[in-house]
Amino acid sequence: MKKNNRIYLDHAATSPMEAETIQVVMRTMETGFGNPSAMYMEGQQAMGEMQRARESIGKSLGVDYKTIFFTANGSEAANQAIISAAYSGKKTGRTHLISSQIEHPCVLKTLEYLKEEGFTYTLLPVDSKGHVQLADLEEAFTPNTCLVSIMHTNNEIGSIQPISKIGQWCKEKKVLFHCDGTQAMNSSRLTILDDEMDYFTFSAHKIGGPRGVGILYKKKTAPLQSLIFGGMQERGRRAGTENVAEIVGAAFALERNMQEIDNQIQHKRELDNRLMEGLLRISDVCVNADDVNRAPGILNISFLGINAKLLVLLLDAQGIAVSTGSACASGSLELSYVLEALGCTKENAQGAIRISCGKENTLEEMETVILRVEEAIKQLRGNK
Repeated sequence: MKKNNRIYLDHAATSPMEAETIQVVMRTMETGFGNPSAMYMEGQQAMGEMQRARESIGKSLGVDYKTIFFTANGSEAANQAIISAAYSGKKTGRTHLISSQIEHPCVLKTLEYLKEEGFTYTLLPVDSKGHVQLADLEEAFTPNTCLVSIMHTNNEIGSIQPISKIGQWCKEKKVLFHCDGTQAMNSSRLTILDDEMDYFTFSAHKIGGPRGVGILYKKKTAPLQSLIFGGMQERGRRAGTENVAEIVGAAFALERNMQEIDNQIQHKRELDNRLMEGLLRISDVCVNADDVNRAPGILNISFLGINAKLLVLLLDAQGIAVSTGSACASGSLELSYVLEALGCTKENAQGAIRISCGKENTLEEMETVILRVEEAIKQLRGNK
């Protein structure tokens, strides 16, 4: 997206809302401002707006709207799914969970919390391209395993996991399966199949919706307990007055995104291909993750001998916004645990940036980015 002559290339962190979505949110703030739990007209109007949004999201995902629950963000949704499955398993003595080394912190930190509660977990390794192997999943399984939590698309490198196969494996083993789909929603034509997933979570702001809305799909037979105590909102599964306007905006953004997804995928692949063609001409550079099973629109690329943070700042001064990896961990001084799991060297990881495109970006912008990156690399390597 170009705004004020800037080129925004961090859509994996968040995507800007389009004017139409903003208008929907603003309209709902006026017409649906009542408390949905109230019996009077304003409250029932708000409840109606939220119900229509829930039905729209269910239709977009191909599931019954009654399986959709709203949270404040994707992290909360993932926390609720994992903790619910874990505590349900504990009732029958199953206290082991399986995930991967490259999950989002909202999953990894939840596993650490559960460990303090007496649970155990196994983090599956990934290959050099960032993919989980089913053989490792089979080896990690024990009779005490109650949940597998694997993301669909990695937020740093874009690697896509074999979710359908993992879901079928979990069904055969009678193990609950949670999929973090946050990065999948704007790069894959994805619908939820009840026979593959027990939980599916994502956030609205990654698809051009408002911040402050997480969506949790729960299979009808899967357990779900509240993490927030108070009222009986969300059918007793999530206390707190609902953010109606932003929920409606999230539903609108998702419906629009699903209508445009095929064109988005093609467009992002064209942008990625042009970026790689230009950037790989620079010496001592490599792409982290492969092209075949990588989400379009997420390109993680390393420049050897370069401090990635300095590169990000130089590009920012030139009007280009990219990141060093996950925005959730960008303040950390440690190297990316995702790149470490891939087996990247320290030098490789130190020089890695993430370029994540959106549908608003253009091939003309990619030409500018290639030129500016080349100039910045020369400057940082002392080849002025």
